[in-house]
Amino acid sequence: MEVSDDLPYNDYFEYFGPHYRLHIDPSNANNENTPEFLRKIQEGVMENLRHLPHVPSVQMQPVGDESFTAKCLNAEEADRDNANPDIRLHHTMMDASTEDQGEFYDNEKEGGDIRNEQSFKRCGSETETGDAEIAKKPKME
Repeated sequence: MEVSDDLPYNDYFEYFGPHYRLHIDPSNANNENTPEFLRKIQEGVMENLRHLPHVPSVQMQPVGDESFTAKCLNAEEADRDNANPDIRLHHTMMDASTEDQGEFYDNEKEGGDIRNEQSFKRCGSETETGDAEIAKKPKME
């Protein structure tokens, strides 16, 4: 199947100028790269590569039949992961997943229920001088 030489107008249409055809004419420029020049460049590259230190490699080894999860998880964790989500877990599994209150938590209950938040907004009833009577009021139009 031959591809048409006519191009539909698109965002890249200008790149195909001045003839605006798909198949461009070969360039009239002469190839100034002589075979000796190319051979010298190739020899220089090979010489530079020869002086580079080699990278140690690792031998290929067969992978075992056991999967990662079977090796790392014990039977109880595997049972918990494979359990039916519509049925409650046995109370021994639930007791094992309960954490002690003395453990550290990454939430607002740590440190006496004080959140790590700070507001830099000024209070609406006081100004910078502390005068409650001259408080800012919303602009009414």
